[in-house]
Amino acid sequence: MSVYFSSYAQHSRPEFMRFPSGYLIQHIADGISKVTILDHWVYKEEEVINIFNSDSEFGAHRWLAALQRHCYNNGSISIPSVGHHIQIFDPICHTNLLNLSSFMVNAFCTGVCGITGQSWNRFNTVGVSVNNIRMFTRESRDMSGMPCVLVSATGLARMQARPEVIFGLIKRAEKQEIWDYLESARDMKELIRIGRYPNTWNEVSVFSIEARNKIHLWNGSKEWYLIQETYYDESGSMIIHACLEAPYVAAVINDGDISGIELLPCGFTIMPHGSQECFVSAGCHVRADQAMVTSPNELVSYVEDMVTNILGNVQNALPIRS
Repeated sequence: MSVYFSSYAQHSRPEFMRFPSGYLIQHIADGISKVTILDHWVYKEEEVINIFNSDSEFGAHRWLAALQRHCYNNGSISIPSVGHHIQIFDPICHTNLLNLSSFMVNAFCTGVCGITGQSWNRFNTVGVSVNNIRMFTRESRDMSGMPCVLVSATGLARMQARPEVIFGLIKRAEKQEIWDYLESARDMKELIRIGRYPNTWNEVSVFSIEARNKIHLWNGSKEWYLIQETYYDESGSMIIHACLEAPYVAAVINDGDISGIELLPCGFTIMPHGSQECFVSAGCHVRADQAMVTSPNELVSYVEDMVTNILGNVQNALPIRS
């Protein structure tokens, strides 16, 4: 069972809230279980009745779809060695990679929602941004042990395209065209792909990142990998990724230890709206120093520009509708 605690201020709470909800699991036989899901919401009928009457945007079926995604793992389509001593012969390596991806998705979602149990705090912004940008912060330490502040920011835009069009575009597009921080990457090559049934668009992938002109990418390192997980069903979809240096990827895949890993995930969620439109939310985690946090105007301006550019890049990449 779970219960929703809103991170919104009293005056800005939405017109609907999730109350205690959960799963009832009954063992049947031969490894088969019957799952019943109770999804309990309270809302103002006159405000959101059209949303809650929808068969796709809210409801227990979304939780069931999420559960099914994690119950099905297909074999990987991959080469046997990624590089930097990363071997994928052993099935346990597949499991370790899936665990890393699940850790990434969980970090992304807790930051986007600002879950208080994960020490996220709402960062108050002044005024109303064009893309309804929200920010949360929490204290952390980088991989060298130095104190830092993590910032999670999300923005929302309505786009005139069907969800599958935007999902397919983001999934297969050159990521440098969408994510400005990847502009120093010349090429990305997919090395591993692990499918999650029942949908062929539910996948975990590993990409190698090649720097332009053989220069170093970040932190003076030449060898980086991008981990990506994609979800897709009729109720909504997500595309989430994070970049890691090669030694950390090797350690996780070979040993399964994610305790010392710091991920800064970025991604999109896509929600259908009517038959020809959808809402696209872009989210990203960035590391900020104390100077930026104590200068809120500078931090807000930086984050708003970044998220706005990301959403603008997606909008500009859409095919022109006649």
